[in-house]
Amino acid sequence: MRRPRRLVVVLVAVALIAAALSGVKALRVVSRSGQATAARYSTATVIRGTLEVTVGGTGTLAPRVRQDVVSSSGGTVESVAVKAGDTVEKGQVLLRLSNDSLADQVALARLELRLAEIDLEEATGPRESLATEADIAAARAAVEGARVAFEQARRNVEDLSARAPFTGTVSDISVRPGDTVPPGAQLFNVFTPDALRAVLFVPENLLDEIALGDELTVNVPAISRNLDGRVTAISAQGTSGQGGVTFSVTVTLEDSDPDARGGMTASAALEVDSSWPGLTTRVTGYLAYDRFQTVTTATGGSVVAVRVSEGEEVEADQVIVVLENDEAEAALARAEADLLKAEQALAELLDPGPPPMTRTQIERVRLRYEQAALQLAALERQLAELTVTAELDGTVTDVFVVPGETVTPGQRLVSVADLSEVTAVITVDELEVTGLDPGRPATVRIDAFPDESFSGQVESVSLEGVPRDGVTSYEARIRLPGDPRMRAGMSVSATIVVARRENVLLVPVEAVYGAGREAVVHVLVDGAPVAREVTAGLSNSIFTEIVDGLEEGEVVVTGSLEVDAGPFGSGQPRHPGGGG
Repeated sequence: MRRPRRLVVVLVAVALIAAALSGVKALRVVSRSGQATAARYSTATVIRGTLEVTVGGTGTLAPRVRQDVVSSSGGTVESVAVKAGDTVEKGQVLLRLSNDSLADQVALARLELRLAEIDLEEATGPRESLATEADIAAARAAVEGARVAFEQARRNVEDLSARAPFTGTVSDISVRPGDTVPPGAQLFNVFTPDALRAVLFVPENLLDEIALGDELTVNVPAISRNLDGRVTAISAQGTSGQGGVTFSVTVTLEDSDPDARGGMTASAALEVDSSWPGLTTRVTGYLAYDRFQTVTTATGGSVVAVRVSEGEEVEADQVIVVLENDEAEAALARAEADLLKAEQALAELLDPGPPPMTRTQIERVRLRYEQAALQLAALERQLAELTVTAELDGTVTDVFVVPGETVTPGQRLVSVADLSEVTAVITVDELEVTGLDPGRPATVRIDAFPDESFSGQVESVSLEGVPRDGVTSYEARIRLPGDPRMRAGMSVSATIVVARRENVLLVPVEAVYGAGREAVVHVLVDGAPVAREVTAGLSNSIFTEIVDGLEEGEVVVTGSLEVDAGPFGSGQPRHPGGGG
């Protein structure tokens, strides 16, 4: 069931409205029998004022900046220095872990570094090859394995620069500079806004009435448009549901509309039986972009930069998000060193060369030394991370562990959020999303504080809708100043101004028949109602804007309170806005 649109009107002359709406006129009307009868009408005066139209939605509060600390190497919780609700500063110790195994690995890495240092010092010793065919085969296999590992590590580093897979428009950017994202996290979507298709679900008994190449007109209720298209695909496999078996039919649209969005409800009329022209039934489905892809990160890391804005057009292979991952870069260096080491080992087996080492060989020994140094640095970094500190000034929102608990790599430890600014994340019906743009003023109410309201501004609106129970909704994010009482997850409702008219003529909606240039009102002229054609503009549940046809101060009829064979009917009270 769709939510009704909420409307608000702000008028300049409040006292004038009260007087206008309370007006009641008593008229004498001559009936067909020649007897005078009285009719009483509710009236209103045409006034000038300001009209606003708003849309609303509900959702929850979320912090704009958040640090979710996870364990990188696992261990045992030694101490927890904070609790939920504590205010912390950047660099403050939150908790400490211990990991004896990691400490042993650091000690071993230090030994490996020393051995590499010795190898570098002895790089000029004589060499002799006693390699067998089995040794050479094993060395070749080692080179191939090292090359595969190097290519994977190189792809992981390249993945730190997330690029557009094709030319299109960017939407749903889900990260910001400073965020830490895990492997597999969604970064953004890319789609082709000017290329849409409709996917319709056709019952099996109607499948014979449609064929590839057929022309169909697709209706999109959310934008009140009919879009022409042609059937380009019919699924070979049906899907069984409560309504029976249906087949997916793809209609490629030949024209488009800037307000059309993927996920919107769509429908088309099909002939029930070709032998009965004109006998049709309607099948439903949804709109989809021809090309739509969610870009994720295989490596994860810290977000360094987001180089485009929501809704911006991008070229294929354009860098959108830049990540930083020291471990991935260190892994690439190790993989490169391993490949060089394996290639050197194979080369030495195939051709031992002269006893003294060449410059290249000495360089390879040096690289092995640097590899050992990188491995030690990575382990020491993990050892330092056993002392968890705050990466930002903020408030502790959750502590997930207790002293003595054993944690595993990737387990959540503590969350810190900057609540100086928060975001109200609400859902908006597809019928209301048109005209809901970033920058619109919004008023937010939090269920926990029923007597207060908070002013904010629309920060972003999702370009991809989420269909549910036949209704598609879109996510809107409203930026709000923080408040110490606010908590992430609190339920909110928001009202957003989407249209506003100032200094315009206004009449109650009950006074107007029809809409646009075909609207009609009844004006009191010499005490009698006279129909007059007007041009109606913006409207809400209380007032309608009159663009042309009325003057300020004129009196219009909003309904009859008491009628005896009068001009509005046969003795029953009526209101023009009530469908008469």
